[in-house]
Amino acid sequence: MSATKSTQKKKQFPPEVISLFEQDANIWYKKVNKTIAEKFAEYILKDGTFGIYWLFSIGKITRWKAKGKPRDDKNIRLYPVDHKDTQKGDNDNNEKHICKRIFKASKQEEKLYKSTIGKIIDYETPIRNTSEDEGYKGIDLLSYSKDSNILYFLEAKGPSSGESLLRAVLEVFTYWKVVDHEKLLYDFKDKMPELSIDPFETKIKKAVLLFEGSPIYNEYVNNESPNTIKLMKKLGVGFFGIKKVGDGYEVFVP
Repeated sequence: MSATKSTQKKKQFPPEVISLFEQDANIWYKKVNKTIAEKFAEYILKDGTFGIYWLFSIGKITRWKAKGKPRDDKNIRLYPVDHKDTQKGDNDNNEKHICKRIFKASKQEEKLYKSTIGKIIDYETPIRNTSEDEGYKGIDLLSYSKDSNILYFLEAKGPSSGESLLRAVLEVFTYWKVVDHEKLLYDFKDKMPELSIDPFETKIKKAVLLFEGSPIYNEYVNNESPNTIKLMKKLGVGFFGIKKVGDGYEVFVP
């Protein structure tokens, strides 16, 4: 990341917290050690600070139409897109590769997901409307449970991920805040009528999806980062584990 971009990101945070970044570059784009992450989580939770307010005040982005283009069906931007299979390679260090594998496996082994997150309906769901919406990648995985009428935003981290639990939590919460929930539900209702999504009744929740036995998974189940876990509960971020089963995967609640 360039120095300019790093500076721009830092300006989003209160002055009191910027010193934490000086110790480990930028919390969003670097592998942050647990000690620094816990200090940041502790700051956000502290009464009388800007922390929680800052997170809940993150603005919304609506995928609507290409900038400068007429408002017609040709230029309308939807949340569900047709994915081009252009990814090369396949490894556990590449988040996109992992999400794609989980998505494909869910089509064949839906029963392994049904009792927890339902059916995975998309991966790498775009968030940005224009190139000016910098810094937002996409939602790793979207799942929908007909039984509970819940659509999940899932932030997945691979089995060898060295990232902090806090980063995963902040990422999925930010995407949940930024996305236009109403439009996303209507877009998927129209794109996938077989799901019978009801935009008036469906709840949208957020959670992290972590591989069993990975460092970031252990950080949660062993309570190695109590401030981050407390923040997860405050922000309503859930937790699911995932493990390899044969040629597919099984999602579970630890």
